[in-house]
Amino acid sequence: VGSRRGFGSKYLLDAHALVAARPRKPEKIKSEVSKLATWLRKHQDESLPDGGKGQLLECIQLYHKTALSKPEIKDAVYTLVDDLLKLPEGKLWLGTLTAGETVEDGGV
Repeated sequence: VGSRRGFGSKYLLDAHALVAARPRKPEKIKSEVSKLATWLRKHQDESLPDGGKGQLLECIQLYHKTALSKPEIKDAVYTLVDDLLKLPEGKLWLGTLTAGETVEDGGV
């Protein structure tokens, strides 16, 4: 639990900075998404504390929303979402991640 206690704060801060940057740099975003996906795969059989769950979900939602307007990062972000769904709690978050999104309108 020790290494996961503060999960998300670094990833979340990095996500906000990368998404807010102008111009956005898709390669840097993909790199950070890849790091987060690697972390999720490594810890996919573990449970996160509630604070970490919130930070993780916020981070992935931020990347997901960005991917809707940046096709060059969609594959990386969708892989990340797939990894999230492998977490024990992941399936519970799917409705939150995609709420309000339709194919026709391109998302939330």
